[in-house]
Amino acid sequence: ARLEAGKTFLYWEVWSRSVYQYTQVMVVDDTGMPLTAPFIVPSVVALSYSDDMLVTRPDQVVAYAGTCDQKCEIGAGGRKVGVECQSENCHLVRYVFCVGSHC
Repeated sequence: ARLEAGKTFLYWEVWSRSVYQYTQVMVVDDTGMPLTAPFIVPSVVALSYSDDMLVTRPDQVVAYAGTCDQKCEIGAGGRKVGVECQSENCHLVRYVFCVGSHC
């Protein structure tokens, strides 16, 4: 996300082959040189790849994601084996990333 002239906010997720590990962010200049060191976000943040982030101030980026609690049952639906899961309690989650000194 373009914060302002000369500053771009980068966001990426680190995954194993199939499992989310963590999220990192950093700010770079127009040549790609780091203005901040990569920072590991201290909570689970997994965004849809197709959604844009919104720059609300030169030092603040906002992103939204949907999430649901999963209720899973082993052998559900009369089956003897397998796991069946259903989504419950869905929420819209708002993430705010502040990258300046006035946060």
